[in-house]
Amino acid sequence: MIKMYSGRRAGIPPASMVLTCQYCPENVRRTHHGTGTDIWFSARGILAEEREIRDEKRHGYERWWNDDNRTVHEEGHYWNGVEHGIFRRWNFKGRLRRGYPQYFIMGKRVAKRQYLRAYLQDLTLPPFIATDNDPTRPLPVEAMKMSEQLIRDQH
Repeated sequence: MIKMYSGRRAGIPPASMVLTCQYCPENVRRTHHGTGTDIWFSARGILAEEREIRDEKRHGYERWWNDDNRTVHEEGHYWNGVEHGIFRRWNFKGRLRRGYPQYFIMGKRVAKRQYLRAYLQDLTLPPFIATDNDPTRPLPVEAMKMSEQLIRDQH
């Protein structure tokens, strides 16, 4: 299992990271106050989990990846550790599970129309984009490059 933090928030140096890897002889640790992107791999190059963190709390997107490195089976958005955004879960056929997407504002589940109204006032809420109901997501390229390089360096 590989675990990596990579700072990508405003004001965080892009080289900040934490890496823990079953294939690595030792851990590499460079962080910036627990802020960045937490990346877990299930095997060499196979992304399993991705989450943005700030001050050791979930802050931004959290995604649980399928083993194809193209699609996710779960995704949500947090603000300072609290559900704040759109949450989606997909079945094994890549279709949204019944009852999804779900909408949250500061930890409280709300109806879609309430969310859309709040989005116009609250810049911390991510927009609803209908095409995001498809589970395909871009890989976090910088993190993938870092992990590939670290694995190459150990051999």
